Amino acid sequence: MATQTEQSSNRLDTLLTFISELLASYDKLEMSRKRYFLTVLLPALVVFVATIAAAILLTVPILVRLPLPLLGLLIITAAVVYPKIYISQRRIAIENQFHLVMTHMTVLSMTNIDRMEVFRTLAKEEEYGALAEGTASTGSVKPSSPSPTPTASRSNSSQSRSLTTTRPFRGRSSSPKNTPSAASIQ
Repeated sequence: MATQTEQSSNRLDTLLTFISELLASYDKLEMSRKRYFLTVLLPALVVFVATIAAAILLTVPILVRLPLPLLGLLIITAAVVYPKIYISQRRIAIENQFHLVMTHMTVLSMTNIDRMEVFRTLAKEEEYGALAEGTASTGSVKPSSPSPTPTASRSNSSQSRSLTTTRPFRGRSSSPKNTPSAASIQ
């Protein structure tokens, strides 16, 4: 008896989790809830009601009338669940492309170009999808430092090491031959 209660409790928890994730997915859509209701859910509801009315009013055999409300139910269910499916597919696409974007970003940043140009270049890649949109918004931000990404990374690294250790950093030399000229920065 206890296992049956646990199973029903688990099913209820699963259902409540699904509903909360579904409602959260409506907030993550690219359109407002009101617009989604008016353009998708309301027409799907009208189709569902129309299929029920057609099943009642048509004088055709029961084998034809019975599937009509089921078709309407399928349409309204798809309209209700679509945001969760869309957000889930978008998340999976981002996860699948993330390593490619990071590799591309690493290669571009090693070429000693401006770090904002790295983001702009990544934003132009259509195959990166939502990640390209994110890098486009990052690339539109005005940089706080005019130095290229590798140089900024090296200087930040050497500064953080000097703060945390007492020994001098024995990496690359910071002589003038390794620092970019003012013309290459801009």
